[in-house]
Amino acid sequence: MILSKLKRLFKKDRFECYFDASFSKKKSKGAFYIVNKGTLIKMSVRNINCISSDMAEAEILHGLLEYISQQIPQRSVVSIYGDAKTVIDGATGRCPKSKRYNKLYKKYKALSEQYRLSIEYIPREQNKLADQLSKNKFRDFNRLFYSETGNLESFYQEQLEANDRLIGILQEQLAEKDRQIDKAISALFFMKQPVLQSAYLHNEMRQYKH
Repeated sequence: MILSKLKRLFKKDRFECYFDASFSKKKSKGAFYIVNKGTLIKMSVRNINCISSDMAEAEILHGLLEYISQQIPQRSVVSIYGDAKTVIDGATGRCPKSKRYNKLYKKYKALSEQYRLSIEYIPREQNKLADQLSKNKFRDFNRLFYSETGNLESFYQEQLEANDRLIGILQEQLAEKDRQIDKAISALFFMKQPVLQSAYLHNEMRQYKH
């Protein structure tokens, strides 16, 4: 019985989500990213209006839960990780509920009925990718993500292949336009020559019949 449940669990799509926020009195930002089967499928950064670091973390976590409810199939396995222990405890009800986390707690409870959902605390050192993203360090984030997941070489190879395909498509489109222009110029030239006009029309009719 237990083994069959584990098999069904691992057959389901598994999504790993990480979130973090960077608080500042002038400008706060929150960020999250989602990984599915070793592939980065979503990366989001947004400005946040808040009065404390915890509230910034709570706001971006709520945004992540909203995204999950709209974009990830129900009954999927969703594991969320963050380094804001107070916020995570408030969202999951592990500590006495505070009014400031009521909205977050209600959202978590609602999604828990639709997903195999968990929100876990991890040390800041294990959440450095989301930290880089919340601080708008996109280059550092990309370098860290692809080096840590081991997909850096394959990522660049995929980008090169995609660029080659795009170049090929553009070249075909340009070649087709050149052919259309040449045909139009030829048609105008022959139509202006009374002697060649009948020969041109005869040739066009013969191609049409064939």
